[in-house]
Amino acid sequence: MNIKINHIALSVSNLEEEISFYENTFGFKCTEKVVNQSKGFIRCLLEKNEIKLELFCFNDFSPLPQYRKSLNRDIRTLGTKHFAFQVDDIDFVFADLKKKAIDFVTDIEKLENGLRYFFIRDREGIILEIIESKNYS
Repeated sequence: MNIKINHIALSVSNLEEEISFYENTFGFKCTEKVVNQSKGFIRCLLEKNEIKLELFCFNDFSPLPQYRKSLNRDIRTLGTKHFAFQVDDIDFVFADLKKKAIDFVTDIEKLENGLRYFFIRDREGIILEIIESKNYS
């Protein structure tokens, strides 16, 4: 079986702010926006290369719980934790995002195998990982 991730879905409270965040921070483009009046939400599809982010904005959303905004607390709770963008030059991306006043969760850190990464939050407080593309063993 050939399998790959089709898209990542996020629920947000402010659709235009989140679209702006992903467009300005990572270069995504909104390729589709659909209003579903009967279910009370707007859906936007953002794409860059082969990555697709599906954003939902409901009229009656529930806010992200405070503990989900803390990397060390959230990781202990069952369920999906975060997603990661892989980059070629982590030092460049880190410095570039610092200029954009992004909410950083960590500085660049290193795993036992030497792989480097860092975490940020989007405007909703959703945690994202940026990880370098170098292979380590």
